[in-house]
Amino acid sequence: MVSYAHRTAFSVIAFALLVTNSAHAAGGAYAVDDAAVDSIGSCKAEAWFSTSDHSPANRTAVISPSCTIGILNHRLETSATFSRMRTSGEYGSSITIKGKTPVPGFDFNANNTFGIAVTASASYNMTSDRYGAVSVTLPVSIRISEPLVLLANFGHSHDQFSNTSSTNWGAAFEFNLKPLGFEKLTLIGETFGNDRERDPRAQLGFRFTPASKIDLDLIYGHRLTGQADNWLTAGMTLRF
Repeated sequence: MVSYAHRTAFSVIAFALLVTNSAHAAGGAYAVDDAAVDSIGSCKAEAWFSTSDHSPANRTAVISPSCTIGILNHRLETSATFSRMRTSGEYGSSITIKGKTPVPGFDFNANNTFGIAVTASASYNMTSDRYGAVSVTLPVSIRISEPLVLLANFGHSHDQFSNTSSTNWGAAFEFNLKPLGFEKLTLIGETFGNDRERDPRAQLGFRFTPASKIDLDLIYGHRLTGQADNWLTAGMTLRF
């Protein structure tokens, strides 16, 4: 059986890496969510693999299918994220269910300038057979210019296993490199954390979009598990 410390580390990274955003946003392995919600009937599958430079044996594999449905004239983007992590030779697995809907009057898809959404998620640790974190977040998207979008997250989570709560925050930018002649490349950076940690976490990476329904990510991350290690992530998103 994995130790308490290992289960806690796995729960933290599973929560941090859980992102099932729309095609307009960072999405994939990025932690900061956006306010856009996909159109009804659209689906996508995201997958990524991360490894630590502190110990190559520490790694995480994630797959996250999602679809958007219509409920009472509102769009609800639903996802199920399956995570498998190896830490210090021990394995852990979890599943997280998440829903996201735009706030009426602040639909980023409608005005493409400013938007607010509400997300709620709940995780289950399949290794320890316990429920994990329950979270509610308000993602905000602001388009500064055609190539530049800023994101902000404000939320609260409660870890039922450790019986602790935290206020979560995040900030990010997405800059499409079309003005520099690289229309298929987007530079994405983010920082995020909570009130229980002194040092924030961060990721910076490039997204290559060879076709409208495919994204390929290469990301460098720091302190993704709350420890002073660096992570390299490769990911893919397929939309259909």
